[in-house]
Amino acid sequence: MLNSIDDVLAHWPAEEHWPVTGVRDRVTDLLQRFDDLEQLHRFWTTVREMRFPGTYGQTPWPFSCRLAHLTFDVANPHQKLMDDIERYRDSSDSSLVESCHEELRALMALENRMIVQDPHRRFADRIFRALGQGLQQGVKPVQLPGGHVLAAPHYAALVCDGIGPQTVPMCAVLALSPKLLDSEVYLFRGSYPGACGDAPLTSLGLKSLLPGVKSDPDLGELARIYLTSAEGAAGYAWGDTRGGDGAHGAENLTHLVLLGYAERTGGSEPNQLGGSWPQVSVTPAGVTAIHSAGVLPAIARQLSRGTALLHCCDETYEFDVCSGAIVASSGRLPAVMRVDVGELQEAFPDESIGDRDYEIPEVCYLDFSGAKVMADATFRDENNGTRPSL
Repeated sequence: MLNSIDDVLAHWPAEEHWPVTGVRDRVTDLLQRFDDLEQLHRFWTTVREMRFPGTYGQTPWPFSCRLAHLTFDVANPHQKLMDDIERYRDSSDSSLVESCHEELRALMALENRMIVQDPHRRFADRIFRALGQGLQQGVKPVQLPGGHVLAAPHYAALVCDGIGPQTVPMCAVLALSPKLLDSEVYLFRGSYPGACGDAPLTSLGLKSLLPGVKSDPDLGELARIYLTSAEGAAGYAWGDTRGGDGAHGAENLTHLVLLGYAERTGGSEPNQLGGSWPQVSVTPAGVTAIHSAGVLPAIARQLSRGTALLHCCDETYEFDVCSGAIVASSGRLPAVMRVDVGELQEAFPDESIGDRDYEIPEVCYLDFSGAKVMADATFRDENNGTRPSL
């Protein structure tokens, strides 16, 4: 309990009387005096009503009091300072504008610290959610600490709560390492990394955001979606749920998104629990990873999926009769990503898919470039009823 002015001054020494042009020293001093907004609030509740005889209404802490007033007493402090800058712009006293700019920078510095020091780690969760939506590739280089420059940064945009009603745009930049989980995430203020001319506010290891993820991606749920969906898109089980209760579904999905194996569509699908799962699509890179892992045959057997054979030169593909997904191939990796079973059924309505084998010219399929390859109509006409593979 601080009982006297002397006690207060001993706890919070008086500020030096710097000129307005001493912006950097004044803001730095403020941040050194108060580790967080809680300390600033404690200071303000103590000194706001204090009077100092013989000072003509002056306070020993003019800058700290001004910032505390803006932070805790003004509904929209950012807008207040911007309005003051416009109001003083034509004034003969340029120090008024400089003082407002100084206060605005200090306010943003306090705001940055508040975001990073969030005791509930909500900012870390926002970074995680933003990364889980996918990365954008920037066109302007970004400077990282240590002189490292990212020529084409991969980043995710997010929004954090600020001081007052306005939110703060942020960017989470992923500095990729050869092993994805060893990557570092840098948090910048602004709608593009470094747009405000500032260094990153903080950084954290990607692994700390994905504690439930192993070094190898969990492809089981993604393989199920690829196998059972004719469009290669479906709800990802527990895809928005973090932690062990959801088998780290959200963390696994974010890992797959960052690897480029899955993309969120923005939609959702109802689940058997009365809720919904986020809808994701499997990318060509994801299909390649699934085939390389060799997990599809076991999943197909577990789900009792029917298959048919597709011949292409010296290779044979086994595909799912309902979705067209390639289950297995005699080659190392299939050139066909998915057979268009809907078109195939329309072309041959008198037979069920899987009643016979197929040749590659008589099916429509999606290749790994994303292109749709149409069936050879001439081949179909010439071989209709004779079935060269019978």
